[in-house]
Amino acid sequence: MSEIIDSTYEIIGKLGSGGGGVVYLANHLRLDKLVVLKADKRNTNTCSELLRREVTVLKELKHMYIPQVYDYFIEDGISYTVMDYVEGESLDKLQKRENKFSQPQVICWAKQLLDALAYLHSPTHGDPPRGYVHSDI
Repeated sequence: MSEIIDSTYEIIGKLGSGGGGVVYLANHLRLDKLVVLKADKRNTNTCSELLRREVTVLKELKHMYIPQVYDYFIEDGISYTVMDYVEGESLDKLQKRENKFSQPQVICWAKQLLDALAYLHSPTHGDPPRGYVHSDI
């Protein structure tokens, strides 16, 4: 029997984990759409409002190189963020397999990253307009 979270998301499998939490691939049952659920490791008792504000900011962002964030909820003391599932391989796994990347490929990725960062930093988000700094970069 599969695990259902928030009566909406059926867990398909674990994609990975890190310092911030555990990331799962899930099926949105009503929409029949693959999504990512990020289960946040931080204690919801001390920072649920901070997490909610963070997700509110992320939900406003619309950029081709930034996964869309859809939802935030707390279940059984764990906070979850729901976002686009982007099919592909993580850079660390790709690097282990490929060992080296061509200069044109690295330049292409750098341009995409810089485009996303320029979008985040531009003072066009929210009311009043402001830019955001991503604390993990």
